[in-house]
Amino acid sequence: MRERDLDRMLDLVEDQYLTASQDAAQRLEQNPPIHWKRWAALAACAAIVVAGAFRLLGNGSLSMGGTGSREEHVSGDVFDFYAGPVLPLTLAEPAEQVDAVRRVTWDFTGFAAPPMEETSSASLPADVQVTDETVLTNHGGEDRTVTVLYPAAVSLLDLTRYPLPTLTVDGAAVQTQVFPGSRTDSVSEWADYEALLSGGGYLKEAVSPLPDTVQNLLAQQVSVYTVDYARVTAGESGNPSAGIRLHIDPDRTSLLAYGFGSLAQDEPGEMEIGFPISEDREDTPHCLIFLGEDPGIGPVQAYSKLGREPQEDLEVTADVTRQEMTLEEILEPLALAFYGQQEDLKQICSFQDFYTLFCRDLTASFPGPGRAMELTGWPGEDLENLLSRTGWMNRVWYTAAEVTIPAGGSATVTAQVTRPASRDHGYGNSKVYGYDLAIDLGSNLTFTAANASLENTGGIRITGQNFGFDLENGITEVSLDLEQSRYYLEVCQKGGSDP
Repeated sequence: MRERDLDRMLDLVEDQYLTASQDAAQRLEQNPPIHWKRWAALAACAAIVVAGAFRLLGNGSLSMGGTGSREEHVSGDVFDFYAGPVLPLTLAEPAEQVDAVRRVTWDFTGFAAPPMEETSSASLPADVQVTDETVLTNHGGEDRTVTVLYPAAVSLLDLTRYPLPTLTVDGAAVQTQVFPGSRTDSVSEWADYEALLSGGGYLKEAVSPLPDTVQNLLAQQVSVYTVDYARVTAGESGNPSAGIRLHIDPDRTSLLAYGFGSLAQDEPGEMEIGFPISEDREDTPHCLIFLGEDPGIGPVQAYSKLGREPQEDLEVTADVTRQEMTLEEILEPLALAFYGQQEDLKQICSFQDFYTLFCRDLTASFPGPGRAMELTGWPGEDLENLLSRTGWMNRVWYTAAEVTIPAGGSATVTAQVTRPASRDHGYGNSKVYGYDLAIDLGSNLTFTAANASLENTGGIRITGQNFGFDLENGITEVSLDLEQSRYYLEVCQKGGSDP
């Protein structure tokens, strides 16, 4: 199956069932006295399946809202899938005597025939081309050179479908630089973006060099147990697994594990961790990395499958070695092993770029000894899951360029980008597609005017909005109220019933 076919199939899954699955998973996470938790990134799954599934079941670039099942779509409400708003241009540093006028255009060419479920395009028909034009005016008496930054929210893996914006200045191409922000584990509605980008902290971190906290984490001494050559030495089983008992004091130790498909926790710190013995997994490293005190590990035990009960008539052995090293000395080769199995990642970025991004993400999300139980309910993290999240979790990327604005004159910065639609499914015969606009969220520019326009609207019906468009009367361009922080537009493809 080709990747684009899988993505189309995932996109057509009824979202209310996915929402119910996520809600159930969250309830289990919040009440885990005794349960079996399968870590998300099972290495037996193909990379494409992991990436696609998490885009649906997690908070990836097309994130699932938290509204649960609804009988009807509520205009302007949270979507089953929320793609995030079109965000405004900003400057690396505020510039006095510089203000801005903004014009945003959505092109709905993709809504033309054939019906959207029947297309085999690599991009979804509800994707729209957005042109975001910002006219910067310098009211000072001297030329002013500023660094502009244009933000776009998308996951690393989705860059093949939704490339970062192209920038031009007065119609001419310019040299650009990209600054990725940290992954955003929860951006499923407008309020999440408000919280993320308000105050400028996220942008400041994105454009800054790797902080000392990253280097400090990588330089920590860790104890590493490597489990090699697991094999069945007595008995028979169709699905043999190796399991190890762990006793961890969460206040003194935290765990990063690689190559283990499952983790069971009876009570805080009392765990069994395991992996299937399979030819498909022979090249996968199996490592337990302890930060803080080394609690040691129990013997390798046998399981007939990934479950709670050992199989007494089955004997499994493995070679276990222990080493002490810095976290970076073990982390980089494991990240390289993961990266080497991800064909999509290799097409998007170099290993060094991926590894740098992962290290920033890890520092922001991994609590370390003393806080892991408080924040996650578990004293450990699955390293494959964390590496996967670097690829499929949403983040805001900033495309930067230098622009010189003449004294008393203007310069026009134009960003062009393909944006996905927010989506609600299953209301009558229609799907509702939503497109948000943030007027000034996360921007330090002073906007004096803004307007919005629609192009190629022959295939759409507007079902909800606060813009003021009126397609029947030919009103496809409107002026915007700068006091209104968020504008939304919701449409259906012509031919469907009202949602």
